Amino acid sequence: MASNELLSNNLNRSQFMKKLQLSGFIVKQDALNVFESEFRCGNSYESIDDFVSQLLTVFAKIDFQDYVVDITLAQEAVNELRKARDEIEAKSSSETIIKNIIPHSFTTMSNDFKFQYEHLVQSLKRLPVFESGQFTLMTIDDLNTYESNVPIKSIVFALIRKDPSKIMQFILEDPTGTIPATFSSKIVWKEWATFENAIYLIEGSYEGQRDSFVMTTIGLNPPIQSIFPEPINDCQQIERDASDPMIVIISEIYLNEPETLKALRILFNGYNESIAPDFFILIGNFSSITLSENEIKANMNKLERLIVSFPNIKSNSKFILVPGPDEPTESTFFIKKCFTTGYFIRSAINISFATNPFYLLIKKRSLMVIANRMIERYLNNLINSKCNLNSDPNLLDRDSIKNLFESIARLSIANAHLTSGIDRNYSSVLSLLPKIPDLILLSDNHLCKNSHCQPFDRNSKYATTTSFSRDSFQFLVYYVQSNELEESQIFLK
Repeated sequence: MASNELLSNNLNRSQFMKKLQLSGFIVKQDALNVFESEFRCGNSYESIDDFVSQLLTVFAKIDFQDYVVDITLAQEAVNELRKARDEIEAKSSSETIIKNIIPHSFTTMSNDFKFQYEHLVQSLKRLPVFESGQFTLMTIDDLNTYESNVPIKSIVFALIRKDPSKIMQFILEDPTGTIPATFSSKIVWKEWATFENAIYLIEGSYEGQRDSFVMTTIGLNPPIQSIFPEPINDCQQIERDASDPMIVIISEIYLNEPETLKALRILFNGYNESIAPDFFILIGNFSSITLSENEIKANMNKLERLIVSFPNIKSNSKFILVPGPDEPTESTFFIKKCFTTGYFIRSAINISFATNPFYLLIKKRSLMVIANRMIERYLNNLINSKCNLNSDPNLLDRDSIKNLFESIARLSIANAHLTSGIDRNYSSVLSLLPKIPDLILLSDNHLCKNSHCQPFDRNSKYATTTSFSRDSFQFLVYYVQSNELEESQIFLK
């Protein structure tokens, strides 16, 4: 059985459960859903037998009460599998791995949300304020079964979305159910910007007979502690040196425009005569207009000929080509498939083709790169902000862009998901679990300025890069070990 074989098939589910039962384990339905999601997305499993074998190795390290695998134990086991997989990848001889994102069937989306939610809520419950009993989290089901007309104060951890049947009313949702909700006239907004289709900690009161939850405070959960790399103390701060791998990131490169090719020539020449970067990440779109396949190949051939003309970077730099949101490659949900070798005439350069988004693992650092019109999507899902935001990103002032960007960064890292706040289907292939990347890089052509921040004062950064061709040939340089970003620009005479 190949690794893309589906556990959701009844026969495969039966085989999977039977193999674990033969080893003395009983798997609950919720746990089975978690394993199903991992099997679909974990591209390292050759077969169900291989998956079960790896699970049993992990189970041997877990203290079981009665050999019943519930959702909590399933999540723990999956995290151990992913951790072991990342450690193996980090020890690979090249120490550099490109991980393409492979979309899976939409039939698992509800399970994906449940897995994401349960992982977050389990971490939340381990916080001292909840573990001590000072505060108690209630589920939506707890509220739905409360029938008294006396309002009960409660804290819920739930996804918030608009009620399509009612104006200015919302629905709170967790894996146990849904409930109608409204905002108090004195609501406290903890975040500068709040979005629907995102998971928040919400305080309020619920009256059973009116079936109405009135929200009084809404804010983000603290980020999961265990998924961050160890913070670097000031005295241990890695100083940048010549051995620090350098990555040049260039986005929206219009190869059909002579000025862009001229700027690229200057950029390549500068690095060719000094230190060749370890990587060039070249992100689309690669044309300002819609082109035929032959025209795209002609443009890519221009790029290839340009690179070949600089022997230092041709020999010592690796190039990663990432399709932009409008490239003619196949797409599913938020994922664009990679270019094929057919777009290039010869293999004279060291080039890799990545999906959009993709991961780059290098020197124990993890980068995620995505090119999409995310800012516009977030604005369409905005529930509240500390100032009135125009729905057109191009009309936002500098301060609004900065605050909006930081709110998006905080949400993505707190919810540990790339599309939190955009889409309620929390696809597991876009999850940032179990370890938040050291750098999440968003290429969005609605932005006119490069930005980056560390929203929770930790090593993980969220950054944006703007258009090379439309915004005065700006680009980014990332130093891997020191985890530093630099803005740079080419000036044409």
